[in-house]
This record gives sequence, C-alpha cells and structure tokens, in this order.
Amino acid sequence: MALFTNRPPKRQAAAALSIMRTGPRSKWGGIILSPDMYGRLIHFHGRSMPCTETDDCPLCAKSNEPRWTGYLPIWQQTWSRPALLELPTAAGEQVAAWQDRNGSLIHKIVQTSRPKGRANSRVKVEITNCDISGLQLPMLPSVKDALCLIWQIDTNDPAGSIHNRLAALDRYQKQQEETNGRSSPVVL
Repeated sequence: MALFTNRPPKRQAAAALSIMRTGPRSKWGGIILSPDMYGRLIHFHGRSMPCTETDDCPLCAKSNEPRWTGYLPIWQQTWSRPALLELPTAAGEQVAAWQDRNGSLIHKIVQTSRPKGRANSRVKVEITNCDISGLQLPMLPSVKDALCLIWQIDTNDPAGSIHNRLAALDRYQKQQEETNGRSSPVVL
C-alpha cells in the first residue's frame, strides 16, 4: 500500500442523498438527472422499508401491505448536491405515462404539488423541457447506493439484507411489545 494517495477513499456517506416528499402546501422539483424513474414496493413500519417481495416477507405476513414508491434523482442550481424526489404510486403512474408518450426523463424539469393542499392528497406531477446549455449539472448519483444507505441494507446483497433487516425489525418489535406493560422490578 502506498504511503500517500492522491484521492480520499470512497465513503459510504458520500452516497447519502436527501429524500424530498411533497408536503400538503409545498412544491418540489428540479432537473431530472436520470433517463428513468427508480421504484420499489415498500412498507411503512415506523419508517419506510423495502419489501422482500417474497412469500416469507415478515411485514406482508402481518398484513402490512407494501406500496410501490418511485424515486427521481433531481437537482436545482441552488443545491450543492442532488436529492431524491419520492413519488407515491399514483404520481409514479403519471411519470410513467409521460415517459411512455415522450421517452427519456433525463434533463427534464419535474414539479410536484398537492393541489388540494392536504396531507396524503394526490400528488400532481408536471414534466417540462429544460434548456440545460450553460448549466454545470452534477453526475447522476447512484440511486441504489443512496436507498441502500437510507434503508440500512447491504448494496452487495440487497435481497438478503432486506430479509435480514425486516426480520431484525420484527424481532425488535416483538421484544418491545413484550416489555411494554411490564413494570421495572423495584429493589428495596
């Protein structure tokens, strides 16, 4: 191994991206950095977790139905780094329909809002062309690495580590349920 290197080592935290969710009265958007949308079935179990998408998924067994969620890597000129725009299923269907009609998403502008202004109301998606001449766009981030970091799963074995992570969460929840309601022993 060399005594000195001319580049720092790759850090796992370098893959960290913020997730932008469209709030009741907010709008999110930016320039799309990828030609396609990324998506997966996820559960909400205190936080979002990917489904194993197998017959032995511990959360599916508890009738915690997964929902497909999409992600678009986006960027705005005022940001130092890209972010992931999270899209619920119906919003993802709007993006997919636009893509079926028009092709690649790369370097288009996406804008999301909730026209009814209420939490959990439908997300409206608008996609328009963008003149990127003169812009210094960042490189396409690794969406897979970013989501694996957020979900705390191994990027080299996502399927196996999703199953292990969900099983660990299930064990932790059972342990919490067993200890709730019990009082601590009183020592006199």
